[in-house]
Amino acid sequence: MKIKEIIVVEGRDDVRAVKAAVDAECITTSGLGLNDEIMKTIKTGADRKGIIIFTDPDYPGDKIRKMVKAVVPDAKEAFLKREDAINPKTGKFGIEFASPASIIDALKNAKVTINSKEEEYTWDDMIHYGLTGVPDSGALREYLSDFFGIGHANGKQFLKKINAFDIKRPELEEKIREWLENNENK
Repeated sequence: MKIKEIIVVEGRDDVRAVKAAVDAECITTSGLGLNDEIMKTIKTGADRKGIIIFTDPDYPGDKIRKMVKAVVPDAKEAFLKREDAINPKTGKFGIEFASPASIIDALKNAKVTINSKEEEYTWDDMIHYGLTGVPDSGALREYLSDFFGIGHANGKQFLKKINAFDIKRPELEEKIREWLENNENK
């Protein structure tokens, strides 16, 4: 599978994992060592071919993602499920630990966030839908994050993501009902 956009990853091991899964060009951020020169390269790549931000599903990965999005707001974003990116020996998360199939799936589901002044969801919706403040809210958010391919998130981050990725209310409600039906006897 050939990817048209340039994929922005954190390090060389991530490049190796991505290239084992797809035919793509990559730019490495050198982890949090992201500097002006690397950012200029990312911006040039975005202007010429477009980019997909594909960072680890952890705090440093989220921080790098935000830094790149600040420079390239219309970049596509790809997310790995946390369970697909874990090293069973160390418990660390990283693209380098993911299977080629998981990487392909994440890249196929890459999305552009929508920067809209109008937000469909509010904190009241988070409470109403049980996405925060109840014992299983984290599990429900994880299920929805995996389904929509928007990456792991706490309550506040989840609210931002469902608005940014323009997730429609009927689809969200359907997936919540599905999760509740599958988990009501647990």
